[in-house]
Amino acid sequence: MSVKSKVVARSQPDSQHFELDNVLSLNTEGARQRSVAEILLRAAQRIGGELALSARAERLLDVVDELLGVDTVALALLNDATSELEIVAGRGSFGVLADDCPAHEGLLLTVLRSARALKLTDVRADPRFADCDIALGTSTRAWIGAPLVTLTGAVGVVFAASPDVSAFSRDDEINLMSLAHAVAGQFYDALRLKSAGSHADELERREMLHRDAVEAVADVLWEQDENFRFNWISSIGTGSVTNKPIWQLGRTLEEAGVHLTAGEGWSLTDELQAHRPFRDFRIYVPGANGALDTFSLSGKPVFNGQGQFSGYRGVATDVTVHPSRGVSESVESTRADHAQLTAAVTLLERQLSACADLESLAAAGGDLSRLFDATTMILADVLHADAAHLLRLSPDGEALILEAGVGIDERRIGKVLFRDVKATLMALPMRATTPVVISAVDTTEVGSLFSSFLSEIKAECGVVAPVIVSGRPYGLLGVHLQRTREFSDADLQLIGSAAHLIGSAVERRNLEYFTEASIEHAPELVTRLDADLRCDYANVAFALETGIESDALIGQSLGELGVIPALQVESWRVAIRAVLRSGRERQCDLHLMTSRGLRSHRVRFIPDISTGVTPVSVLVVAHDVTELERARDECTALRLELVEQEKRHQQMVAELFVEQREQAHRDEDAAAIAGQLTRREVEILAMLTSGLTNQQIGSRLNLSTGTVRNHLGRLFPKLDVVDRTQAAVRAIELGLVQVGV
Repeated sequence: MSVKSKVVARSQPDSQHFELDNVLSLNTEGARQRSVAEILLRAAQRIGGELALSARAERLLDVVDELLGVDTVALALLNDATSELEIVAGRGSFGVLADDCPAHEGLLLTVLRSARALKLTDVRADPRFADCDIALGTSTRAWIGAPLVTLTGAVGVVFAASPDVSAFSRDDEINLMSLAHAVAGQFYDALRLKSAGSHADELERREMLHRDAVEAVADVLWEQDENFRFNWISSIGTGSVTNKPIWQLGRTLEEAGVHLTAGEGWSLTDELQAHRPFRDFRIYVPGANGALDTFSLSGKPVFNGQGQFSGYRGVATDVTVHPSRGVSESVESTRADHAQLTAAVTLLERQLSACADLESLAAAGGDLSRLFDATTMILADVLHADAAHLLRLSPDGEALILEAGVGIDERRIGKVLFRDVKATLMALPMRATTPVVISAVDTTEVGSLFSSFLSEIKAECGVVAPVIVSGRPYGLLGVHLQRTREFSDADLQLIGSAAHLIGSAVERRNLEYFTEASIEHAPELVTRLDADLRCDYANVAFALETGIESDALIGQSLGELGVIPALQVESWRVAIRAVLRSGRERQCDLHLMTSRGLRSHRVRFIPDISTGVTPVSVLVVAHDVTELERARDECTALRLELVEQEKRHQQMVAELFVEQREQAHRDEDAAAIAGQLTRREVEILAMLTSGLTNQQIGSRLNLSTGTVRNHLGRLFPKLDVVDRTQAAVRAIELGLVQVGV
């Protein structure tokens, strides 16, 4: 038994000792859990602050190293293109595996398929993984891994290893699984961003290709505003073409003296007012020596993200025929080639612009119905389709409901358009990048489903693409034409990209709803404040604790409402402004006035970047630590009481020691004196102590009074006393006589 245990055993009852141990144990366990929770919260913030996938992976390995205390860690992510796990980051003996080792079987796929954490004390002794060198390294014994699982499924595995078979505990397994759950969504987003980046690079490459093609056949690139005035003109080559009086910023073609009615009765004004594209419209401009120069104009309308007309964009080519240019047949051939190439370039430009508009609208968030309506409208316009639709799968998976449409009776929106569609959807390839072309005479599963619909809208052909959300079918996006047409690869890619964007937007909104619901019903108090402590959001727990309805909190200052004590209002304001200025999280212990009185809280001030890169508000998360502090105070009081009892005990021990030492001295004196006394002197001393006089003593001992007096005279010096009373007291103290005998 230790010294501390002995002291407690002597000074405290057993029940009190047991209670103290429980308090200390609970306090230690609570501190450990808070430490792990803080690591997980920091992990989500640090990883979410990185945009690149590689940077997020490195931050995750930092957190795993801190959480488990090992330096052999790695992250493997699922490659959508190959459906294989690839190790994207590693440290220690796993570092050599990164970017070079696709894993087809073994530990990683076991964790991924089970969607559960796996901990092995000695992986090399487990026959299931005897051949799994890819996930081990050179000196691995203990191994632990956890899957990164989102609402859409598993996206990867984070794992660690150690040569020490006792390196990982059950708590490590739970903590690693919690970390994987906390950051899985961020790596899912990073993978999507990486895929979107590749798509953006491809779009940029195609844009450069199209611009080069335009520059090869056109002399002028131009743009007009919504009033058909030139707001941008760019010449190609020498720039002499733009010196013509018609190419002036701020003027329309009519203001420049150009007639907008062709010889065949085709009016460019009608096309412009109807916001329709036009090709090869010929205009004639006075040139040198009084001759007329001829320009071929082609343009297309431009719409913003809300579908509003914002102007025109197009090209112009000098097609003036000069005598030195050859015969008329050559001119006509050149015109035909030019018109064909211009049409192709214009179509590609429209498709690129449509993709950019849809991506901007999807990234802006907001109401999904606006995205649905804009998508069908843009597809119908770019592909010159007579109808476009977005069909949503019913909850039971048996019907398709019209969610948005162009060229379809608006009264049918929100109603079931097709029933018994489960078998048809099974026939579709469940990838948004592979649309299916259908026709009125199509006998396939998909064609049969749409045959009656095509007849209803008098369409001859169309394209449908499945919309996938979280790996499951959400609906169908399609366009239909009342004429036969061959759809190019670019057309199919445009429709597939639009379906992919819709699926991503729906999935992002579902995740937002899930996150908002988690915050709304969290046990912690959560509110969002600006620099003046005005509230624009408060969750259920915050409203219950403050006793103020959430609607009444919105737009109000918490200081004026008395939620924050008056003495702490300035402290809150300083903390929030510091977070807004630095963009970094801060923590402090503050007090909040709640319906249960003044409560102590551990408060985190987190910059809210949901509205942009620069935070304008702060998310305040308050964890009630009142009971924890009360338990800590009680524990401190118990410790102080133990200290006081220990002091009293030591004092008693010291006093007892002095008393025992004095008693030992008295025993030594008594033994020495007893050895000097005769039997007669002892008898006389006993009678003296009983209070007998000399005469009474002599009578009892048959001695004379003088003899008794003589014995007393010899006895007093031996006892170091001078009278009868002192002798009696001394005899009793030394135990030479027994009182009452």
